[in-house]
Amino acid sequence: MKWIIYLLLLANISFFAWHYQSMDRQERRVQAERQQGLNAAVRLVLLKEAKMEPGTASKPPLLQCRSLGPFEQRVKAEEIKKLLQNQGLLLELRVSKEARRKAYWVYLAPSASHAAARKAAQKLKKKHRINDIFIISAGEIKDGISLGVFSKFELAYRRQSEIRKLGFDAQLKDVTLPAKEYWLDWPQQSVAELSELQKEMIKEHGGSPRIIETDCRH
Repeated sequence: MKWIIYLLLLANISFFAWHYQSMDRQERRVQAERQQGLNAAVRLVLLKEAKMEPGTASKPPLLQCRSLGPFEQRVKAEEIKKLLQNQGLLLELRVSKEARRKAYWVYLAPSASHAAARKAAQKLKKKHRINDIFIISAGEIKDGISLGVFSKFELAYRRQSEIRKLGFDAQLKDVTLPAKEYWLDWPQQSVAELSELQKEMIKEHGGSPRIIETDCRH
């Protein structure tokens, strides 16, 4: 019986030693994982502080420019540009499409089908020789017919009356379209203001543009 007791005692001692070593490894692993988490957190804080340091993340300030305009015609802008360059001012011509202009659209309301719209368009072209038209392919007026866009109301009204006399119910609608504008830009550091002589020269050439301050992004 003694040897059985010895075997049980030896087994208990072995199990205790194994369990102790296992707990020790588990604790070391948990401690290592905690340390890794702390290290990662510290690196993140240091990285954020580095980004917040003065001068490290600051962007260079945008240069300021002066812009002369707008000119509706490129020819006029080129003329003023040449005039001022002869006075020693270095200019760049910029085209802007941010402006809007009012226009007048003459059209026929949508037909019952695309085939009906095509038939009406062919009749206008062949029988009445109205050629500058097209069938609208999308939008609220799909399968309608565009009869022209005009910058002046008088011209649009004349087209509407002309089409109505042919037996078509032409409609007239105000629309807003993009408009090209021309500006002359130069760095503010070179010349802050135009001289009175330069302004007078611009007026003599039929120009009355304004001068605005803008960022040199163009």
